[in-house]
Amino acid sequence: MKKLLLALLTFILFSSVIFAQPALAPKAVIAAEAVSIVYIGLENPINVSVPGYQFDQIELKTDFGLLTKKDGQYFLSVKDSRQKIWKLTISVFIKEDLKLTPAGKKEFNILRVPNPTPVLNGYAGGEIRQAKLKDMDSVYVDMDWFYYRDILFQVTSFEIIIQKKDNTNTSYQHKGTQLSQEVKEVIYGLEAGSVIIVSRIFADIATKGNRQLPGSIVLSVIE
Repeated sequence: MKKLLLALLTFILFSSVIFAQPALAPKAVIAAEAVSIVYIGLENPINVSVPGYQFDQIELKTDFGLLTKKDGQYFLSVKDSRQKIWKLTISVFIKEDLKLTPAGKKEFNILRVPNPTPVLNGYAGGEIRQAKLKDMDSVYVDMDWFYYRDILFQVTSFEIIIQKKDNTNTSYQHKGTQLSQEVKEVIYGLEAGSVIIVSRIFADIATKGNRQLPGSIVLSVIE
């Protein structure tokens, strides 16, 4: 009898614990494709999911910037606040009839798009050995260190100045990214002590149009 009573009490206690649990609130899984960073002037893709709910049941709100939907994904556009705002929060809600149920939020840092680094076949400046001159054929923008995958900087024009060992200078204008055959031949024949300068580099930038990039590439030829 005691064993039966103990079993009955255990069942009642166990049942009360189970049925007293409140319904679990939806919990969002939210991320940006820039490691908790959003960039000024770009359409920052925001990935968000809430287990058990479809995309059209999810709504996002932010305390700064503009959120839009496109092709089953959210995008966040942020304008320059003139250094007044450097963080923002995205909040996630579940839409059920006319009710919005909070499902989580996340804070993001706001950054400017960094200045691109123009390179001549991977060289941003410094010294270059004569043996490597044969590889020189194009000027482009190195953005491998930039988290944002979709922004493009396409070099449209540049000036290249060849300063030979005897201090004679020759300037060449280029359209596009490739060196002309004439310039390649001059570069291939340079002696140690010569200098290659790439300046007035213009690039077509996705967010700003055709702009001159800051800085120049200066390479000193060594043996």
